[in-house]
Amino acid sequence: MIPGWLAKVGVFSFSLILAATAFQTFLQYTLAPALQRGDFALAYVLLRRINGQNVTSEVSLMGFVLLLIAAVVVGVRSGSCVATEKQRKTWDDLILTPLSIEQIVGQKRWGIVQAAIPYLVVYSLPMFGLCIFDGGASIPVAVAWTLAAVAALVVVSRLAMMIPAETDEHRQPFGVSKAA
Repeated sequence: MIPGWLAKVGVFSFSLILAATAFQTFLQYTLAPALQRGDFALAYVLLRRINGQNVTSEVSLMGFVLLLIAAVVVGVRSGSCVATEKQRKTWDDLILTPLSIEQIVGQKRWGIVQAAIPYLVVYSLPMFGLCIFDGGASIPVAVAWTLAAVAALVVVSRLAMMIPAETDEHRQPFGVSKAA
């Protein structure tokens, strides 16, 4: 219902707000007055004196939020995709193809993961931009959180898809018969 470009702008804005709140006090009471006075030399000196420990902790916080939100979104989409196909009455058409159920479910899983990657990249841009403020020392932390989020996407999608895609009308999921 929401266009993809607008969703990406929303994700980018959310990430940018998280990055900006990392230095809200610094920006509001120190940097903003210097910029308003036009004292760019002082603003440059102030930017160079930002505490690197704060940047690393903020990058870690942003990375944790990325990991958490990405895992939840991909988990929900993966866990409900077969049920959605059945609800839309397109699952029977899919299983009539020469593909096995494992292949169909695997392709759906990879489609969900691939659809999440652009959002992960858009979210990560302000996180990597924040690394500039400590001279790039927190870039390995940002890379580690981004790679952890990608790994979480793959693992969560696989776990969410482990719910059996039962197609036999005489059996219920998990092997329970209707008569029981």
